[in-house]
Amino acid sequence: MQRYAAHMDSLKQPSEVLRFVNRLARRLGADKQTYHCTPVFGSHTSDEAVIYQQGFPAAFAKEYRSEGLRQIDPMPRLTFAHGPVLTWDRAFELGASKNIGQKYAQACIRHGLTTGFSLALFGPGHRDAYASFGFPQDSGPLDEGVQTMLHVLMQAAHLRICALLDAREQKVSLSKREAQVLEWLSKGKSSADIAEILRISPETVRTYTKRIYDKLGTNDRVATTVKALQLGLIDA
Repeated sequence: MQRYAAHMDSLKQPSEVLRFVNRLARRLGADKQTYHCTPVFGSHTSDEAVIYQQGFPAAFAKEYRSEGLRQIDPMPRLTFAHGPVLTWDRAFELGASKNIGQKYAQACIRHGLTTGFSLALFGPGHRDAYASFGFPQDSGPLDEGVQTMLHVLMQAAHLRICALLDAREQKVSLSKREAQVLEWLSKGKSSADIAEILRISPETVRTYTKRIYDKLGTNDRVATTVKALQLGLIDA
């Protein structure tokens, strides 16, 4: 574990940290991972939360992001109330008395998402986050040792991400057009979509995107959105 922590400290981008944990999680049998990074005191399911998601069925991911599941997801709230480690089946039981909990659980079961656990993660300055790991349905009962190891790894990952964000705190000045491109990037729009919205060419969008990455010290959309939220460059 110490070796993994040392390697994590050498990583320079939040996305690199999350991919590193994802590789380790797969070795331990987890085939799904989520991480919700939220502005201080923000909701883990609101539109301003930046969500990293790997391994979930495409149909579920689409339903979660665009068909209302994100807004009613009770898992973060239940995990912070009953965690910091909460298995999915226990969460389904806790939410069964409420219609929202029932609807979300039914969606998970429909997509085969029944084996896994969620984590409440705590960071400096109230930078708390939510994460979860899912396992194949036929993997059997969850091993407590695996849960503990992934909990430790994910908490370390969250602290590293917080440290990276703190280390990069700086006054960033964006042009009006860069700010417009950043806003649409944070909303998940493609370069082609942004080009159409702003009535500029996709190549020009890519040029502005590169400038934004350079100014924020990032190299992908997830890290850029997280940093922009922390710096107040986009509205929460």
